[in-house]
Amino acid sequence: MFGSIGGFEMIALLAIGLLVFGPKRLPEMGRWLARGISELRKAAAEIKDAVEKEADLSEVTRAAADLKQAVNIEARRLFTDLENEPAPPRRTLPPASSPAGQAKAEGEQKEEPASEPRGQNGR
Repeated sequence: MFGSIGGFEMIALLAIGLLVFGPKRLPEMGRWLARGISELRKAAAEIKDAVEKEADLSEVTRAAADLKQAVNIEARRLFTDLENEPAPPRRTLPPASSPAGQAKAEGEQKEEPASEPRGQNGR
């Protein structure tokens, strides 16, 4: 009830209160203090209720979970589509050691534009 205040501390506080306020005003001060604490607790409870109503955290949490699930489903669908999509055909050249490969390689070397000079001497 009093948090971390023990019995000895309570007796010491009562003795100090009795000395400061006197025996006639001590019960009045106790009632005033109790009313103040009770009003603070009520105000804190009202604020907490108002914040919970406005935020409605359970609804926000549920919406976030639904959104996360939808994103995960769409990501899985996209990755599955990418995995199932056929790979583009690759161009393969015949090996250079075969006669067809050598002819193709020589043909590619000979196909240079004649209109472009190579250097100052035209090489």
